[in-house]
Amino acid sequence: MDTRGRAAWNGVHNAASVYPKGETERLSGCLTRLRPHVRLDEIALAGGVAISLRVAETGMAAWRHSIPDLDFVARRREAIASSVAEEFLVCHYHLPQPGYPKFLVMVADSVSRIRVDVFPDLVGFIGKAQPMSVCGLPWLVLDFESMLDHKLLTLAEASERRPVDEKHHRDAVLLAKLLGRSVPDVPPTSFRTDVYSTDLDAQCARCEASRDPAFPLAPKRRVFELLGYV
Repeated sequence: MDTRGRAAWNGVHNAASVYPKGETERLSGCLTRLRPHVRLDEIALAGGVAISLRVAETGMAAWRHSIPDLDFVARRREAIASSVAEEFLVCHYHLPQPGYPKFLVMVADSVSRIRVDVFPDLVGFIGKAQPMSVCGLPWLVLDFESMLDHKLLTLAEASERRPVDEKHHRDAVLLAKLLGRSVPDVPPTSFRTDVYSTDLDAQCARCEASRDPAFPLAPKRRVFELLGYV
């Protein structure tokens, strides 16, 4: 980490606990195991957990009480080392491909049963991320504005042909209220609850095109037994 990164950690502040004790222990264990495998200055916590932590800082009560997954954004794929495969199950591994300029590293922690998704930071949100103590460990966490902007981008791409989970709209409405901004109307037909595959024989074309012995895909049955989907 460069000098600027080290200085930033001096501003770490504690976040209020927003989850029940059991969930906090799951989160702490997962982050502790993940930490050695990532570049802390190139990755930032996003998604539901980041929103919950930021909202708790305002004094509002948490509205999520369980942690099914953790979302991160990263400056580049190399922000997560291949050593992660030694401690986590690799569920999906996507590299940029023709017509698909993104990467995805999806792993599952066999101890906490938490899925961890690492997506690319395509619009530079990490540059505005702020250090926060999460379960006693310093991590970069996206700020309110970046998380709302991300949700609005997701909603802007939603349609009846490409629906998104309604949770993105609920998150956007909450964040917009806190920031004094507005959320454009989205037709109800643009929403559909996420449904994950349970087909143990299905092949992911993007995973197949991105095969890398450094990120060996875990057997689908092991992933299914852990998460209930593949």
